[in-house]
Amino acid sequence: MDLRERFSKLYFASTPLQRLWYLPPLGYKLQLPEILFVPLFFSALGNIRKFFHRSAWNVLDFFVLLWPVATLLPSLQSPLNFRNILDGAGAVYLVLLYFSVRLVLSEPARANFNGIVVLTSTLAALMGIFGWSLYTLLGIVTPLVIVRPYPYFGKMAQACAFTATPNMLASFLMMGIVFHLSNTLANREGPPRFWKTTFIILSLGFILTFSKTLFCLIPGVWIVLHLGSRNRDLGGQILKSRAVALTVIVASFFVYLLGTHFVITSTDPERVGALVKESYISDQPLYQLRIMQKQYGLYQTNYLHNKRSSILALKQSRGWGVGAGNYNAFIGGLQARKMHPKTFPQWDPHSTPFGALAELGVFGFLVVMALWLSSGILIYRNLRRKPTATVWSYALAGLFVAITMEAFVTDIMNFRHYWCLLAMARELSAKG
Repeated sequence: MDLRERFSKLYFASTPLQRLWYLPPLGYKLQLPEILFVPLFFSALGNIRKFFHRSAWNVLDFFVLLWPVATLLPSLQSPLNFRNILDGAGAVYLVLLYFSVRLVLSEPARANFNGIVVLTSTLAALMGIFGWSLYTLLGIVTPLVIVRPYPYFGKMAQACAFTATPNMLASFLMMGIVFHLSNTLANREGPPRFWKTTFIILSLGFILTFSKTLFCLIPGVWIVLHLGSRNRDLGGQILKSRAVALTVIVASFFVYLLGTHFVITSTDPERVGALVKESYISDQPLYQLRIMQKQYGLYQTNYLHNKRSSILALKQSRGWGVGAGNYNAFIGGLQARKMHPKTFPQWDPHSTPFGALAELGVFGFLVVMALWLSSGILIYRNLRRKPTATVWSYALAGLFVAITMEAFVTDIMNFRHYWCLLAMARELSAKG
């Protein structure tokens, strides 16, 4: 195996390790993946001549290069601060990561990388399962889980391994499950026994996150089955139906939006107080309803309030955005004026499109939308072009739908593993 390929696989395998240490004032920004990026980057430079050819570039690469510009442009309206510089440096790092992965991916490496995706996700799932088991069976709390009151379930442990949140771990496992399924469908001889075991581990790890990302995984899996099913029976016809596939996507997205932006719970002060303390909901119900002598309320979550505040940020900045990393301080100002609930921390926007509007303004939003659209076109063309590696093309199509949904309530632009995935998709189009 080429040394460059070893560095790329080692880097990707380290991406779930996001909470190994805390370094003020960087926080969790500098972790093992950033250390491993150094040899990856310098080894990739040995293949830099690849980019000297015009055929090595397309419109997606242009929008990728615009990402650091979009991140730093709003800062021209106000003095630079440490958060602006840190976010700008992060954007440059992610762009360099994208091009480094492109440079090191040879044909054999690209063919085998789906196995690295599955293996990395499986190891992350094992860490999450181990942490959850320690708490559930022995009452031992470790950094591998988050223990807190949870809507509809009460106090519980959610697996997160060494990622930032249970939702982050779920995004890794979602990637592994989709690639695993796509690889299984492409293997006409049937998967080996250990391959089935990894699927069980991935599925169990995903379940133990108790993450809303489940509603992103469902349409992602359905798309892979829709594209890869070869059965001609009734089940195969249902899977092949475009109308059914569209219904699954729309229904999952609808439930996902409702479940993330609203919570229905008892108006019991103790129950509501526990959820308010964990910053899930605001303290006042939007609507109340009595069912069988028990009072229930419909409460707005931080996701809904953040979207409103993101629009305010765009308006008050006159379309420029408040600047990368400045949204948290902007929320503090709104709270002082009683325009944002003080029960919520000064969190990030928790949405890719709304976060771009709030911090990076109209230009940043357009760059994000251009990246999304050009990625979708690229993945669609990979599906239409034959012959193409079905493991990659089916998995990328399913993940494009799933990640699009996820992005609506999560800021995915700093997800290292998604930037690696984007680079892989680009290379597939270059060599398909």
